[in-house]
Amino acid sequence: MLGLEDAKQTRWGQELLAKGRLEAKLEVVPGMLERGFSFEEVAELLKLELDQVRQVTEPEKPSQSL
Repeated sequence: MLGLEDAKQTRWGQELLAKGRLEAKLEVVPGMLERGFSFEEVAELLKLELDQVRQVTEPEKPSQSL
């Protein structure tokens, strides 16, 4: 049976961990911006791309259906 440590060593496990880390970082972005951090500061501190920080604050555009 595959254990947790074994799963972390697989490509799938590493991708899952990376996705979870990214989601956790993105969750704190609004709070940092509310506290006066600039977009650039948030991106630098969280080691994110500036576009990723901006996307968190932009409302999702509805899909256009034909």
